[in-house]
Amino acid sequence: RNLEPITREMRWARLVKGVSIASATAVGVWAIDVTANDDWDEYTRRSQPSGAPWVRKPKVVVLGTGWAAASLVKKLDLGLYDVTVVSPRNYFLFTPMLAGTTVGTVEHRSIVEPIRSLLMRTGAGDAEYIQAECTAIDPKANTITCKHTGTGDPLGGVGQITLDYDHLVVATGCKPATYGTPGVEENAFFMKEIKDAQKIRDHVANCLETASLPGQAPDVVSRLLHFVVVGGGPSGVEFAAELHDFLKDDVAHIYPKLPINQIRITLFDVLPHVLGMFDTKLVEYTEGQLRREGINLRTSTRVVGVKPHNMSVLTPEGVPEDVPFGTLVWVAGIATRPIVQQLVDTLGQESRRGLLVDGHLKVTNTNNIWAVGDCAISPLGTPPTAQVASQEGRYLGRLLNDVGQQAHDSAVDRTITPEQFSSTVAEQPTFAYAHAGSFAYIGGNQALAQIPSGTPDEEYKLEGQAVYFAWRTVYFSKLLSTRNRMMVSIDWLKTRVFGRDTSRT
Repeated sequence: RNLEPITREMRWARLVKGVSIASATAVGVWAIDVTANDDWDEYTRRSQPSGAPWVRKPKVVVLGTGWAAASLVKKLDLGLYDVTVVSPRNYFLFTPMLAGTTVGTVEHRSIVEPIRSLLMRTGAGDAEYIQAECTAIDPKANTITCKHTGTGDPLGGVGQITLDYDHLVVATGCKPATYGTPGVEENAFFMKEIKDAQKIRDHVANCLETASLPGQAPDVVSRLLHFVVVGGGPSGVEFAAELHDFLKDDVAHIYPKLPINQIRITLFDVLPHVLGMFDTKLVEYTEGQLRREGINLRTSTRVVGVKPHNMSVLTPEGVPEDVPFGTLVWVAGIATRPIVQQLVDTLGQESRRGLLVDGHLKVTNTNNIWAVGDCAISPLGTPPTAQVASQEGRYLGRLLNDVGQQAHDSAVDRTITPEQFSSTVAEQPTFAYAHAGSFAYIGGNQALAQIPSGTPDEEYKLEGQAVYFAWRTVYFSKLLSTRNRMMVSIDWLKTRVFGRDTSRT
């Protein structure tokens, strides 16, 4: 049939249609993202309080830059408060992807966001970040003492800083737990911070290069190629899975003379099964998948000591055994940080797992100290996860906004006493945790998901490759900035096309 010529008007109509569809899609994706991350109030809240300004805005000091702190800072109305963030780490770390940085699936710069970027928004003139570590808290004087944690002498000798506060938010998280096991801190790698992941990545590459040296003794090669993971929770399983993918997909091809058949990954845990927080069906699937991939599971086995090249364990039968290794990564739990334990003791609390808080996340026995994230022990008994910390941070930010606005509007002389603030807090709804589900990557492009079904005490229990893509999609949407998402996308593409980078830097 005859084809009609394309006129200029038709070209413009097609262009307008294409742009309209692309724009509508972009707006739809943005709306879904904002809804999924519970961020609509960032676009609808007032940037300045109504009425006359404060005589002096209340000072809020936030300790930490983790999930809880970052979520809190994003929500706090900086027109109501003078905010100072104190942390030795000047960035937020997206921990769900940390295991991937240990082998180069993603680069560490792709999953961090400078904390100053969160503070650089409308009304942020009174927001400040200080690179320091809090060493003491005085609840009676409402002050904290901090020490500068920079390298060298960039501040001209300034080493100790004292800050006063009207409200203190403790969001320091936790440190890795060693349970008093001798030699762990000296001879094992933790996986808590970016510097930990960088050390692991460099050490793994060093083990591979050293094992490849001509004339290397067979027993040394066998030890160097044994990678040990202690801890059967999500972090331990995901690291073992990422390491397996790296060794299988990349090392086997670029180290042709390396005895690949001698490479071993062993995962130890003191409990009878890994991933104890997941359903039994999913645990069985995971253990089967790990074994099919060649990962050796040593459950019901306790580590009693660690030396530079081997560790001592007790088998399930109580028999001592020495286990040689080239790399040992310790992800066996968390413990209270010293500053948190110091405050627990000062306040006379009996908890050894963190700060006891009430339903509003206010530390018990205080009027103006709050705790969120892993360092807080909530009446709800919530687990120390990023999901909980993020929700607590958002809740507290909104709580302080609502209470601060109400107090500001009702204060005749634009000032407010702690008692007035506390009475207003007591009228607010308490924190309610909404569990959105749990994911875990188990290697070979396989993942687990345990998601609430909407019916009480019932959950969807899923596994397989489709869940792996859902896992990536969910965590991709949770990345803090567009910059992070672009960089992670590029990293995933590079890994797929060129493989992981095995160079030592």
